[in-house]
Amino acid sequence: DIAAAAATRATEAAASAMLQTLMVPFFRRSLPDGGFEAGPFFELSPACQQAAISLLYYMAPISDGVLAAFAAALVLPEISQDILKRSLHMMASLVEARLQPVHSAVSFYLTIALTAADAEEDDEEEDQEEEDE
Repeated sequence: DIAAAAATRATEAAASAMLQTLMVPFFRRSLPDGGFEAGPFFELSPACQQAAISLLYYMAPISDGVLAAFAAALVLPEISQDILKRSLHMMASLVEARLQPVHSAVSFYLTIALTAADAEEDDEEEDQEEEDE
């Protein structure tokens, strides 16, 4: 029956939204001073990190808040290149399947790219300062 199916989809969407809200600090925790720190995701083994990425895939569409926190976790130096590649592929798969809006995926990719570029620039500046000393 159509009404029952619609009610089931609404219940699933509400549960996904609630779970996604709880996942934000899993990737990035807010500090009392207004800053942020890495959540427990970055301390997990690569297999557990992959399981978390798989969970995100099945929660699509992923909210902008979760994507921002996830992107912040992915640019940490402790995150392996394999996990980063899998995450980027997961997002591309969601967009291709029309499960994730393109604009949120673009924002996700840009956050990662710009943060990585900033980190490289900071590393180059530190290297230059060491050479100058």
